[in-house]
Amino acid sequence: MEGRVLFETELKKQGKANAPAKGRLPEGSLVTIIGSQKADFILVEVELENGKPITGWVNQNTLAPVDPDEIAPKIRPKQRVRIPDDEAILLRRKPSLFFGAALGGNYAIILPSQLPGSELTYTGVGFLAGAYVGFYLKDNMPLRFELNYTQFNGVAPVGSSATEDLGYGFMEIGVTPGLIVGKFELFAGFQYAMGLSIANDPSNYAGDPIDTPFALSTLAGQLGVGYTYELNSETNLGVRLRYVLHFQSSSILRHGIGLIATLGLQG
Repeated sequence: MEGRVLFETELKKQGKANAPAKGRLPEGSLVTIIGSQKADFILVEVELENGKPITGWVNQNTLAPVDPDEIAPKIRPKQRVRIPDDEAILLRRKPSLFFGAALGGNYAIILPSQLPGSELTYTGVGFLAGAYVGFYLKDNMPLRFELNYTQFNGVAPVGSSATEDLGYGFMEIGVTPGLIVGKFELFAGFQYAMGLSIANDPSNYAGDPIDTPFALSTLAGQLGVGYTYELNSETNLGVRLRYVLHFQSSSILRHGIGLIATLGLQG
């Protein structure tokens, strides 16, 4: 049975109002009603411009039945209204551009190699906040540009002779490609970690003096895994677990393990 879309509506992945959308059907689109129904949603098939069919769910209140006798003289099988598959405002598998904000914590592992008792490992918790923007190289290959502020805080182990804590702040400017597998993303990339602040630094440091935070600036590498949950076709929530290594440009080697929540928009 044929149906016609009365006004622009979303083609849902599932038969419920809060399900993510595959895209939008413009007013006047012809669909084939398959028959399965869930509440107010009905399963339909749409033909893309390249002839490839795609199925999804639409609200039945957005459809009007079409009498085959009415459309037969006007529309032949290959003349049905098709949905261009190369227009971003219509049906699409993946958006082309995305951006969002990130907020989370950073567990730091700091090894100051030239401090007395340098075998000590300083550890502590700081925070991370930032933003990102990116685009898709392919449907499953996002490329993300990141700007983060990250704290690296460290406390000496209990019972050691060290009495002072460590605390540094960095602005991270990075490029991170990824690979999407289902709802998971594997990613790895490089950053420039620019030193912005020294909250606390040992007075008994035995190496070259660190006069300014910028002296701590270094290249860094990161890798990790993320999980994304789609709220709707434009908005998603995500969580990322990452490992960061600041390459040793001074006598202080820094590792970080971050757990980050993200809120993203795509279009």
